[in-house]
Amino acid sequence: MVWNIVKDMFNNTDSTGTLIIKGWDIEPEENGSNPRFYKCRMNWDFDKAQKIADRAAIYCDALEEIGAYFADADKDVYCEPDFDGLFDDSYAAKLLEVWELFFGGYDNDKLGQKALSGLAEQRLGRKVHAHNAFVRAIRLVTVTKLGAPDIILDNEKYEFVRAFVLNRACEEIVSLDLSKDSFDEKAVTLGEFNEDDINRVSEMLLNDCSVMPEERIGYTMLVNAVLADIRLDLYRRYRRIKPAVDAALATVSESERKVLQMLYGLTDGVRRSHEAAALEMHIPLPMIKVYESLALRKLRHPARLKKIEAVFSA
Repeated sequence: MVWNIVKDMFNNTDSTGTLIIKGWDIEPEENGSNPRFYKCRMNWDFDKAQKIADRAAIYCDALEEIGAYFADADKDVYCEPDFDGLFDDSYAAKLLEVWELFFGGYDNDKLGQKALSGLAEQRLGRKVHAHNAFVRAIRLVTVTKLGAPDIILDNEKYEFVRAFVLNRACEEIVSLDLSKDSFDEKAVTLGEFNEDDINRVSEMLLNDCSVMPEERIGYTMLVNAVLADIRLDLYRRYRRIKPAVDAALATVSESERKVLQMLYGLTDGVRRSHEAAALEMHIPLPMIKVYESLALRKLRHPARLKKIEAVFSA
């Protein structure tokens, strides 16, 4: 599993060394989907990726073992463990080394954010996402201790590996926040992302329905499809987009409207592939594409398009 995560990140790094990934929640009150993306300038080759994956796999296995230990011992994860007698000496020493790395003296109740970040950077030897890697390691141990289902464990492992990869191989990182960053029409930039970066984020959203599963991004992507343009900044104008799009959708046939609602997740935030929509609606796949094409053509009618385009001048 770990190698597949690292390999996917490596394969998505372009020839310029740029990797764009979906970001993490960074504000305590946030939950669920968030509109952040990271542009990472990576310094790695295939051999380095393999070495990072090997180290990440060692850490993941050790963190899960440590979590299981604390579950059996019924102790707080910040209590120094005693692995003697439970494992052979060499493995017990390795587990203790990993615990000391991520937990020894690294207690949220005793240290402030700045001190925690500094300690993480010191122990991992690099600043980029050091604290995030520590947070994800602690979460992996905690959910293991709590006996969480495999799907939750795997998700925490996935997030730890991503953070660890960035710490090991990322030289520079900038972020895009669709809910806050402004679009510059002349320079074709959105926050610190240039046109190529914006296009890659759009491709990510189009190719992976699990990225930002929410109505706001669905409406944004539908308007992009109608205009045959990439304007992710419309995400910030959702409250104006939705009434305009809903009014336009009311003028197409019920089947056409239903297909667009499913493909773009307009009613529940869950975007479906054409195949998934066909199965759910119990109609042939070609008809899904026909309905979509007809609906988009109708929405591009000057009278409807004028109302949608009015959102840009708001």
